[in-house]
Amino acid sequence: MNFYDFLWSSVRKPKLIVEYARQVGVDAEIDENADFYERLRQVAILSVKILRAEMSQLDVEIPQAEERCREVVRFVLEALQDLKEAGKDVEGIEAPRC
Repeated sequence: MNFYDFLWSSVRKPKLIVEYARQVGVDAEIDENADFYERLRQVAILSVKILRAEMSQLDVEIPQAEERCREVVRFVLEALQDLKEAGKDVEGIEAPRC
């Protein structure tokens, strides 16, 4: 499973991304009882935090890092579009620059 698919799976099962975030040193909580759009919003924000944490731990650039970044950008842009179309809050969501 690529990271993009992992992020979408995490919208359905937030424990996945919360556990992963903790492994890379990011404190995270997502309300599993929130509606789909709120979980999507929270996963989008958390995905960028995770990416930044992972990148800060690298001593050198690696090809996989660029691919990971592109997957996060794709996910965040799709999440933003879905949230906007549903009339939901997009505050705090920003796609990273790769």
